[in-house]
Order: sequence, then structure tokens, then C-alpha cells
Amino acid sequence: SDDVILYDGGLIPIDDEEFDVILSLQTFEHVPNLDVVFSELHRVLKKGGHIIGAVSQLEVFHSMSTFNFTAYGLKSISERNGMRLVRVHPQIDILSLIFRGMMRSMGDSLSVQRINSMFNDSSPINLQFQKMGKARG
Repeated sequence: SDDVILYDGGLIPIDDEEFDVILSLQTFEHVPNLDVVFSELHRVLKKGGHIIGAVSQLEVFHSMSTFNFTAYGLKSISERNGMRLVRVHPQIDILSLIFRGMMRSMGDSLSVQRINSMFNDSSPINLQFQKMGKARG
């Protein structure tokens, strides 16, 4: 398709300031040179544009993953490449995923359903981490 542009993970073959929004889902943890990618994303993003994305964290056997991000890590790489991190919204956590697997194997569909709702909102564990982070500044 003419709408699909493939590139090698280095220079993006797009003119400067072409996009209002860039969407990246579960990609950055697989990229070997993140500063090159973030620098290029900043270059092709219009002033006032946004990158919306999701990354995996603490998934030790995540397929071909090279990095596990923290909120601080996302902030650092964004700032190093001329961007400002506006919001990090943690959703489900690894302990809830493990618990969901256990409940699924036991046939506890109600618990599985409740845990699945965390994909759309923060888990109780992540909510506590957020409170602790705000309290510590």
C-alpha cells in the first residue's frame, strides 16, 4: 500500500513536522537505539503534536524486548530528545496478570473479569504507587 512506509529504525523517510499525532503501541521496548527513534519522532512531529503510546514493563520474557520502561525512563528519553512527557497512565500490573492467570486456570471468571477491567484503568497496586509518588514529589 502507498499508505505504509517501512524504514530501518534510523532516519524516518518523512519531511519535518508532518504529523499531528504519532501512535506507537508496544514498540519502544523492542528498539535497540531509542535516542535515534525519539529524535526522529520529534523531528516529524508538528509543533504542539503528541505521541500516544504504550510500552510493556517488567515482562522479563517479553518477545525480543530490549528495554523495560519506567515513568522516569520515558521522561528522560523524551526530554533528551526535545520533548516533554505530559502523562503516564499505568494500567494493569504484573502481579495482577499472574493472579489473573491463576484465577483463569481455576475457572474463576468473576475474578478474571474484574482483573480484565484494569486494562482500561489503573490496578489497585498502580494506584498505590501513584499515591506514593505524588507524596514523595
